[in-house]
Amino acid sequence: MRGKTTHQGIGCLALIGPAGAAVNQAWRTLSGSLCWLTFGLGCLLLAAAAPLVRLSSLQGDKQTRRLRLCAHHLSRLWMQFCRLVGSIDVCVVQSHPPGNGLLVANHPSLLDAIWVIGQHRNLCCIIKGDLQRISVFRYLIRQLGYVSNQDPELLLQESCNRLRQGETLLVFPEATRTPVGELPRFFPGSAELAVRTGVTVQPIVIHKPGAYLSKGYPWYQFPDATLRPLLEFCAPLPLPSGTSRRQARRALTAELQRFFHHRLDTQRLHIGAARLKIKP
Repeated sequence: MRGKTTHQGIGCLALIGPAGAAVNQAWRTLSGSLCWLTFGLGCLLLAAAAPLVRLSSLQGDKQTRRLRLCAHHLSRLWMQFCRLVGSIDVCVVQSHPPGNGLLVANHPSLLDAIWVIGQHRNLCCIIKGDLQRISVFRYLIRQLGYVSNQDPELLLQESCNRLRQGETLLVFPEATRTPVGELPRFFPGSAELAVRTGVTVQPIVIHKPGAYLSKGYPWYQFPDATLRPLLEFCAPLPLPSGTSRRQARRALTAELQRFFHHRLDTQRLHIGAARLKIKP
């Protein structure tokens, strides 16, 4: 899907006045609640399907690939549902479709990983260790072969092993969601992985307007309009050459941060210009 722009779906309400605002808010609450309900049902469905997928093959790696494919299709189906009810309408621009290696993304929202999983059929993710406190997530993380960031030493070793085995790994170098109104600040972990393994580093710039789904913002406080995030799959960045591993790690971390800041600032200018054009 290249630069596909989608529409709000049945969630588009054009009522005006206090009554219209009340109806719109009621619809936003209903549609947002339905989205989270179906998300939970999708997780339970994937967990229920895992044993059946495991029985479909005796090879562990093939079982994992098939289960990740199920997660990919469920993510896409859920994204279509969110678009249909007018809650979240994700636009994806793939100037360079996601390939193998290291996918590096900023982390403005709670659902970034789900949106990226919907664009890749066999994606390994580094998952926040706190998610393992929830039993269904702990089970799915293990079945999908995801890597937990709970132990930094094991995280680095396991991630390098996965990349050397040819897997595609999604990393959020911020290690947490970006605070509203701020630009991302990257830790050097993703650059260390790239330098150690020599894999391709592809940036995914995620533009998310507003505060909904951001750090510190309650997921149940639904916005007054459709949330329209943009996922931008950019060209891979070259690895630094002719330097020590430590220098290369620092240089790549700085380059990633510069790249993301530039892309996010550019998108802000485009949004600002568009608002000026429609201003009466």
